[in-house]
Amino acid sequence: MWLVDVRTVDRHGFYAGYCRENGFPSRSLLVRCGVFYEFMPTRRAFMHYAWPALDQEPVKRLKDGRPHPVLRDFQVSVDLDCPSAPCQSRAIWRVEQNGGRLTGVLADVKNAILTEGLAWLGKMGDWLAALQELDERIERASQAKTDCRDEYYAAFYLADKVGDQDKKEKYGALLDRNGIEGNQV
Repeated sequence: MWLVDVRTVDRHGFYAGYCRENGFPSRSLLVRCGVFYEFMPTRRAFMHYAWPALDQEPVKRLKDGRPHPVLRDFQVSVDLDCPSAPCQSRAIWRVEQNGGRLTGVLADVKNAILTEGLAWLGKMGDWLAALQELDERIERASQAKTDCRDEYYAAFYLADKVGDQDKKEKYGALLDRNGIEGNQV
């Protein structure tokens, strides 16, 4: 299941602080694509190391029983880059407080969703390609010494799904080393 989420940064904790500190108006946008894999625990289930209360909320379901996840349920997501943003803030689409630039930004958002977003979402539908994407993210995060526990978790379950025992063991060990429970399939 795919999700394209467009929201103002004033409602997104991490980016709200970043935007205040760097002079972005609170009406600026964050554009994110996400993938929900029904065979994998939700993102909130494996974020319990940071926010234990999230683990208690089940995924909402439609009347016909199909899942109706929200952004925090999606196990893998990506921020779409604003083509006109400076390098350090590529994920923020600047919209002036009075709505200035909104029309142009929305046209750029639409273009990014139809090109970059749909291509990424299509790639993530191929479990082997999705696992490769996570491998690359984990490698970049490792080199930058940044946290990538969410990626470990998703990679663990994708490796199990595609039958890659070596990667499943590798990511299971990384989860264990980081003190994250729930990596048993």
